[in-house]
Amino acid sequence: MPHFNHFIHKSVPDFIDEARVRDVLKKVDVNRDGKLDKKELREAARQLGALNGAWRAFRALKHADANNDGLISEEEQEELVKYLLTKYKTT
Repeated sequence: MPHFNHFIHKSVPDFIDEARVRDVLKKVDVNRDGKLDKKELREAARQLGALNGAWRAFRALKHADANNDGLISEEEQEELVKYLLTKYKTT
């Protein structure tokens, strides 16, 4: 059965793995502070293929921001990676 998610852009590669997600997260951390803000998360979602990057960034923050500071710290990124892998095609 084909994978269907209306938040996935048609140009997304058929396979997104953990290494790809981590690479994208590293690249979008433009200020190199080790923390991802909503703007950086929105860009990560866009690069991973989300049609609505703002929505995916909002949901990612709600899911992975354990201390509710509005940022995903390096310590919180493991949970973020797990979350993103559930939202994008991995097989």
